[in-house]
Amino acid sequence: MKRKCISFALLCVAFVTVFTSCGPKDQRFAGYKKTADGLYYQFYNQNKANALPNKTDFVKMSVLCYLKDSLFYGWEESQGVVHMQVSEPRFKGDLQSAIAMMREGDSASFYIKADSIASVYYAQDPVAVGLTADDYFRYEIKMMEVQTAEEFQAEIDALKAEMQQESKEALAAYIAENNIDVTPTASGIYVIPIENGKGRCPVKGEKVEVEYDVYLLDGTLVGSSSKQEGSFSFVLGEGHAIPGWEEVVPMMHQGDKVRAIIPYEMAYNEHDMGNVKPYSNLVYDINLLGITTAEELARQAEQQLKDQKLKSEKAFVQYLKDNEIVKHTESGLYYKFEKENEGNVPVLGSTARVKFNARILGGDELGSSDKLGEYYDIEYGKGTVLRGLEEGIGLMAIGDKAQFVLPYSLAYGEIAYGTIPAYSNLIFDVELLDILAPEAADQSHVEKANAEFDNYLKDNKIKGEKQECGLVYVCNKKGSGACPVAGQTVTVHYTGKLMDGRVFDSSVERGEPISFVLGQGKVIQGWEKGIALMKKGEKGTLIIPFNLAYGNRRTGSIPPYSNLVFDVEIIDIK
Repeated sequence: MKRKCISFALLCVAFVTVFTSCGPKDQRFAGYKKTADGLYYQFYNQNKANALPNKTDFVKMSVLCYLKDSLFYGWEESQGVVHMQVSEPRFKGDLQSAIAMMREGDSASFYIKADSIASVYYAQDPVAVGLTADDYFRYEIKMMEVQTAEEFQAEIDALKAEMQQESKEALAAYIAENNIDVTPTASGIYVIPIENGKGRCPVKGEKVEVEYDVYLLDGTLVGSSSKQEGSFSFVLGEGHAIPGWEEVVPMMHQGDKVRAIIPYEMAYNEHDMGNVKPYSNLVYDINLLGITTAEELARQAEQQLKDQKLKSEKAFVQYLKDNEIVKHTESGLYYKFEKENEGNVPVLGSTARVKFNARILGGDELGSSDKLGEYYDIEYGKGTVLRGLEEGIGLMAIGDKAQFVLPYSLAYGEIAYGTIPAYSNLIFDVELLDILAPEAADQSHVEKANAEFDNYLKDNKIKGEKQECGLVYVCNKKGSGACPVAGQTVTVHYTGKLMDGRVFDSSVERGEPISFVLGQGKVIQGWEKGIALMKKGEKGTLIIPFNLAYGNRRTGSIPPYSNLVFDVEIIDIK
């Protein structure tokens, strides 16, 4: 059975918050007021004795959603209480902004643009799902409880402990009621022989083929290999099966049939697998049908690559023929200009400003400059993009539009790269917007980053103090004691985001804070300067200009010249 990582059922969707200003009544929805960000709201009950939620707090709510006065979705009916964590809004007038306005005990109604919900949260085309620009969702919300992250985690931990204990008691009762007298393995698995085979046992690195049925302790069938054309195969030791299988199957001989009673820790633990709930003990009937050696697997993989290479080369030639593309460079790059102008081409050290769309020949879309901004800048001759793409851009003048067909040798070659298979030919449709000299390119990026920083402060009504270095710090919850100084070890929880809201790193999501010594240059300058403003227990937001972050360097998923936003909590100072 395949192993999947699915979040624990009661862990929450991240929801976010921003303070909004109350504006005058708006006539679009009678009786509703409108915030400066375009959120329509009406309170039925307000408990002003309670505090508004802070960032990283968790809220418990009942929520009903209506579209044109018809119930669109009722979380209360399907899930009971909704748990959400407070964080940043993803668009103006967002649902998260509504949550930021509510205190424990409040009930209110909100109108929020439906097309924004569809596109931002579900990546759907609003028109394709029947929504128009004039459609609004009406959310009816009752705020039942506001908890700190620590309080919420304590509640989750207590619930987990209760479920674990119930599961262990259920397993013990099952063993007793069914008079199972075999000795369990060290990990607690009971293996009961059903039929003996005559083959050998498999070892790590070999592929096994099995038939299986899986049941809950009450006898409910929750899975079967019959749904997978009669059998299921996986390679031992590669993590494609639950831990219980990785232990039991190597104990079996080819042809063996066994019943394995697997405790939840060796099955899916706290993960919800649909009809298999968290902390479920499972009973498997397993038949080991066949074993493929590691040597044979390697031979099959080699043959598969040879077949893929031949298929790719044939597809490349056919595409050129079908699209009448004949021009090519000595390296094998083929190209066809849709629009061709006279003028200079990029030179070493210059920056080519382009728009592009990329796809696998005969396959999936890979991406486009539209998803990265108004354009994409490439430092020509620095090897920062695929060899074939850089060579093609070197043929272009400003205003040119062209299609470049990259053979796999000028793309990712014979290796797979992410979702791109080995031997993939790629197609780039490119428009060259401009060619910038090194100094002009840098200045353009700096101006754009500075404007983005200022607009972020303005659009989000940031009231934090701007430091002399350019850093802006917003205190969300005051700490106590003294601020850290150079040489002290600081332990922090954080979530790092780009200014468009995309999260690139989070110790909160990993569930593990980080520690570092202040003043030793182990973190970016924005952290060195910002953390020094905070106290133990303090929660705040660091808004860091690019020159105090990673400057003009690309770091992982962080583009060059990126201003960064960090939500930080100081756990300890030593």
